[in-house]
Amino acid sequence: MKLWKVFKESLRVNIGYLYVFLLDICFISLFYVLFLANRALFDAIMTNPANIANDVFLSNLSKMLIFMLVFVLIVAFLISFFYLLIWKVILNKRINLKGFGKFFLINIAWSVLVLVIFIAAPQIFTDSFLPLFLVIYPLFFIYFTALLTLIYAETLDWRQALKAFGFGMRKLHIGILLLIVFFLTVIILSIPTLLTRYMPVLDSIYSLIAAYFSSLWFRFLFAKVMVGYYKETYKKS
Repeated sequence: MKLWKVFKESLRVNIGYLYVFLLDICFISLFYVLFLANRALFDAIMTNPANIANDVFLSNLSKMLIFMLVFVLIVAFLISFFYLLIWKVILNKRINLKGFGKFFLINIAWSVLVLVIFIAAPQIFTDSFLPLFLVIYPLFFIYFTALLTLIYAETLDWRQALKAFGFGMRKLHIGILLLIVFFLTVIILSIPTLLTRYMPVLDSIYSLIAAYFSSLWFRFLFAKVMVGYYKETYKKS
């Protein structure tokens, strides 16, 4: 597959960019509303003088933990819902919720595994290696999460999605190359901030807009490149 050709194709703005933008706005808005509701409930419980008594506090704390669990599940549901739709838009698939149940379960299982590894890391790695692990691990998490969900959206087959890990390691150099392209894009788009550095508000607004639209474009590039390589790899095997 010719990377340069795919790169040029990704620069052609189409209606899919608008759909992904609108889905992102919906997701961010819903997440923000949930965050505010969660914070308001937490503040109400923790600042109410009537909750200082141990028995009342423990009762409310247990309710808070249950609410937090529900909150996490709702967020996981929203992430799965919107990102399945987003990948389908990017991949030019029919926009529906076919395969959503398995997609949601895959996200939950993957998130639990990632959390377990993160918690166990201090016990597994030496103190000298742990800081490096904390830098590399989030990048690997983002990379393999994107591949896992992307390949599932392409195939709607959880068995095929599990191939994302082996495929991701085989094409890790491509992932690193794409990441370098992304950071170079962000740096180039950040050049105008040299002109707005004396206007902090304008600088912040521009930086947010540049970062978002860079990530929007990058998702299209990443999907086209990785799905192309995935099809080539498993067509031959």
